[in-house]
Amino acid sequence: MSAIYKVIECLARNDAIDRQELAEATWLKNGRVSPNVDFNDWYSTHEQAVFAGKTLVDWTAEAENQGSKWKCPL
Repeated sequence: MSAIYKVIECLARNDAIDRQELAEATWLKNGRVSPNVDFNDWYSTHEQAVFAGKTLVDWTAEAENQGSKWKCPL
């Protein structure tokens, strides 16, 4: 699984992303990222947004650097 998907699922599961925004997300089903064009658009417009103290880009970089050892810290 891609690091960004793990990060988004972590943030969504722990309410770090506004639930109202996620309610309209076509790419999140039962807490799992199901990537599509809408996901790509959402990510590109939120990559500098801060969630739980870090930008989405920073979250992703951390998860990518740790690989399979990365665990949701929330």
